Amino acid sequence: MLNQIKIKIQKSVPHQLEVSFPNVVFDRNVSIFSKDEWKLKGEWKPYQVRSGRETKPKNHAMAAGKPGSEIEFKFNGSGISLTGDWVKDGGIADIYLDGKLHRTIDTYYNFSNQQHKGVSIWHTFQLKPGNHTVKVIVKGEKRPESAGTAVNISGALIFRTAPKKSDNFKFSFE
Repeated sequence: MLNQIKIKIQKSVPHQLEVSFPNVVFDRNVSIFSKDEWKLKGEWKPYQVRSGRETKPKNHAMAAGKPGSEIEFKFNGSGISLTGDWVKDGGIADIYLDGKLHRTIDTYYNFSNQQHKGVSIWHTFQLKPGNHTVKVIVKGEKRPESAGTAVNISGALIFRTAPKKSDNFKFSFE
């Protein structure tokens, strides 16, 4: 008896299909360097990086680490993803959506000496379609292992509510 394993056989039942982000479609990408779209207050400076074989660094993001530095962005849509960096000198910021504190983010990341640039650092979906305002306020704080308090913002991805063009697309491997 000790050398036997009993397995109860059950009939498989398929699960109901789940649709991720129904009727959410990409609308536009707005760089932090689109001056007419962003309002900056405080000590924001361009953060530069070298990529590939470039000899000169290029502007990648705007960075601030001083408490009270703010970025405000207004958009029309039903979802947004702020892009920026998770880095070894990342700091903490509060994110306000339509005047209310939505979340506090921490942009520190240094697992196995990896850092991630130009990634989503905050997002929200299923907003009522229309005009919205996002404000990022740097706290000037950090977790103990972080080398700094910097918050780097590189842009925003805006989403709207509409049918997906691919929803009715059918294909076959035959």
